[in-house]
Amino acid sequence: MDDISRSLKISKKTLYQHVSDKKDLVEKVFTKALAKDEKMCEDIFQNNDNPIDELIEITKQMSLMLTQMHPSIHYDLSKYYPEAWEKFHNYKKEFIYNCTVHNLEIGIKKKLYRKNLNVPILAKLYIAKIDITFDPSIFPVGQFNFAEVFMEFMRYHFHGIVSETGREYLIQRMKKENLNLY
Repeated sequence: MDDISRSLKISKKTLYQHVSDKKDLVEKVFTKALAKDEKMCEDIFQNNDNPIDELIEITKQMSLMLTQMHPSIHYDLSKYYPEAWEKFHNYKKEFIYNCTVHNLEIGIKKKLYRKNLNVPILAKLYIAKIDITFDPSIFPVGQFNFAEVFMEFMRYHFHGIVSETGREYLIQRMKKENLNLY
């Protein structure tokens, strides 16, 4: 808390007027971060009527966030801040799951995704990759960059879900924006 108050250029007394302790601070910051992430996703959904475009925009935003994230965040949250970790787990289980299901269903309906996708299974696999990306036993910090692991997973995801029509659209979009998702 000393470091935080010093970094914010406020006294510890002022800091404690807003939070009761470090645990309270982490929970408040984490709650705000999840709300910001949710708003970002909702904005992307409102501004795109193409599920591939939605997924590309979310991928770009997530990749950017991952480059700014400290590698130990998952471990620290799960070990030292179980309430915040549970909030994150529920966020993935509910919000991200529902967004993924919606994206997949719209993609199938618009014939941009394969018609034989098992939507509930794919949505759960999509959520599971979040934890896998941060698992140091699978991707040791010194050997792998989280943003690169995430982007590789997203390339894998795109290739697995798009139909031929979707693949053509994805290739054109990648060329247009010089993105490396294909």
